[in-house]
Amino acid sequence: MPWWFRGLLFGAWMNLVLLFFSYDTMNAIMLSLFPEGGWLSSPFWFVAEGAILGMIIDYLSTRFGGEGKDVAGK
Repeated sequence: MPWWFRGLLFGAWMNLVLLFFSYDTMNAIMLSLFPEGGWLSSPFWFVAEGAILGMIIDYLSTRFGGEGKDVAGK
């Protein structure tokens, strides 16, 4: 898989699983920050954040650590 797809997929998936376990808390936090009924009040923005950060982390780890046969420490 290319780095951008792998980072997007795993980052979003990990934050989605975390959101399932902490939905009530995240919902309360988001409602305290943004007005109820607004498009920013959804706690599922946490999944989008995980996708973006996952892509950044995967880019950096692939860039500096290598991929496939080019993994650091060979």
